[in-house]
Amino acid sequence: IFIVDNFNYKINNNILPLLYKCNEYLTVGKILIISRKAIDVQNFFNIPFQITLTGLNKEQSIVLMKYYLSQFNLSDPVEEILREIHKTLEGHPYFMRMIMFLSQWISLEKILDNVFEYGRDIGDYIHNEIMKYLNEDEKKLLKFLSILRIPFKTSAASSFLDSKNGNTIFISLLKSFIITQWENDLGY
Repeated sequence: IFIVDNFNYKINNNILPLLYKCNEYLTVGKILIISRKAIDVQNFFNIPFQITLTGLNKEQSIVLMKYYLSQFNLSDPVEEILREIHKTLEGHPYFMRMIMFLSQWISLEKILDNVFEYGRDIGDYIHNEIMKYLNEDEKKLLKFLSILRIPFKTSAASSFLDSKNGNTIFISLLKSFIITQWENDLGY
């Protein structure tokens, strides 16, 4: 299976020739395209599987954002700001969570302005901003953990760092929702 995750036609249309070529030579297997909006797959020889993920609706988004604000002990902003964030992010739950995390340092109004200025890939903006506010140990641990492709236990955190407070750093990232727990306590 050849997987293209988070495909955005406006941003990723330059890889369509590659997908067409892969599709042409793919005799065993399938291409899986995961995107926020449906794309035209008529030009593919071997029609790929397509999963279209929709965002949360406005009410769900506002409840989610207020939940995260409460987890960070931040006060609720004017609801119009939350509605604007929902509209801008098209209800993307992960991006909303990360923007609420960023609002500890940057006002939601400023984040919204920056997102509009940043333009094409909101995910890059959010990632770059979050990295500015993590300390060096958090960045180092996150870098090591990001290469793992299987769930891991908290004991792995200390083995990646020179310091003995790996568990404390891990918990800091967990409380920031940068690291999340898999269901049924299978790891992180």
